[in-house]
Amino acid sequence: MLKKSLRFSIIFFTVTTIWQWGFESAISWGENIASACASFFIYFLVELSAKDYDRQIKSENNEL
Repeated sequence: MLKKSLRFSIIFFTVTTIWQWGFESAISWGENIASACASFFIYFLVELSAKDYDRQIKSENNEL
């Protein structure tokens, strides 16, 4: 889960940096790093909540 989140944020950072390098005059490093960190935390929280939801569904099915 952590590995997927880190991989996603690195790819996001790389793509946004390449995009800015190709189409804009300057690369805004602070914005790219902040958006990569935000994407890491959002992806991590989504994966964590999905994992907890699956665990809850399995426990409810076992109780029935």
